[in-house]
Order: sequence, then C-alpha cells, then structure tokens
Amino acid sequence: MSASARAAGKLLALSERGDQPARSQLAALLGDEDGALEARTEALRALVALSDPGLDSALSTAVRDGHLEETGLIKEIEKEIRDRKVRLNL
Repeated sequence: MSASARAAGKLLALSERGDQPARSQLAALLGDEDGALEARTEALRALVALSDPGLDSALSTAVRDGHLEETGLIKEIEKEIRDRKVRLNL
C-alpha cells in the first residue's frame, strides 16, 4: 500500500491537470485510522509534494488519530500543521 501511495504521488506530480479522485484517495488514506502507518506516511508526503489544496483538511483529520502518538507520522503531521499554519477546530 505504501508503494502505491508513493507511486500515485509521483504520477500526479507529472500530470499537468492533476487527478482529483486520486488526490482525494491519498487524503482519505492519510486520515484512515486503520491504514498502515507507512502507507499513511507516503500519502502525507505525496500530498505535501503536490501542494494539494485539500491537505489542510486531511491534516486536521489525521492529527486526531490517537494511534499515531509517539510515531514519526504524527511528528510530520504536526510539522506540516505548524508550517502551513493550519487552524484546527477541535
């Protein structure tokens, strides 16, 4: 699954029009509490690389996942939230 997320991000970066359904799937994967940690990490990285307009919403969803405590993914999510100045509605 993580290889798929990584490949999707690379393909979308090459696409001139961008594929909204694929971007939406990456965002959904990032927020999926049952998703594999590595796949979710790659989904985050792909969305960041694409400067995806839905990233703020996906970050807001993912940061609420208590299963991510003490993982590298939560640290990446928190960094993106700080860097992007995402406003969280808790």
